[in-house]
Amino acid sequence: KDEIHRKRNDAAASIQSAFRRHVAMNYYAFFLSDIIMCQSIARRFQSIQLFRRKKLETHQRQNVAAVAIQATFRRHMAMSDYIFAVSDIILCQTIARRFLSMQRARKLRSDLTQQNAAATMIQSSFRRYLSISNYVFTLADIVFCQSIWRRKLAIHQLNRLRRVAAATIIQSTFRRHITMGNYIF
Repeated sequence: KDEIHRKRNDAAASIQSAFRRHVAMNYYAFFLSDIIMCQSIARRFQSIQLFRRKKLETHQRQNVAAVAIQATFRRHMAMSDYIFAVSDIILCQTIARRFLSMQRARKLRSDLTQQNAAATMIQSSFRRYLSISNYVFTLADIVFCQSIWRRKLAIHQLNRLRRVAAATIIQSTFRRHITMGNYIF
């Protein structure tokens, strides 16, 4: 009886042991599957977090890259606009300077034309004055020369007339003398 009881106890212990082992194995399997599932969930959560971080970092890098690209593009556009604006301003300044210089040149030409006209008028007046003065002096010289020549001619004619008159007087006196001499004798 003891032996049966012991066998029964051994069998019950064996069954209990097998059952406990089975329960423990199931518990271990469930526990292990729960742990694996928890690890899986944790890893999934970590990977989602990592993915979100990486996605955020990638997004941030993309944003930073996009901002850098936009900044570079805006800088390029601003530089292009600046260069075009500067070239347009330079062109406008060139046109304005050309216009102003052309106005100055026209004014200078006008002033120069007026100065030339005034100088021509002054020169003309001065030449007229010189011509009139020269004419007056030449006329005075001519009149003076004519006067001298006429005086010389008059003196020459006077001398001739004096000689003729003297000859006439001499002839008349001689004739009178001869006539008186003929008359008296």
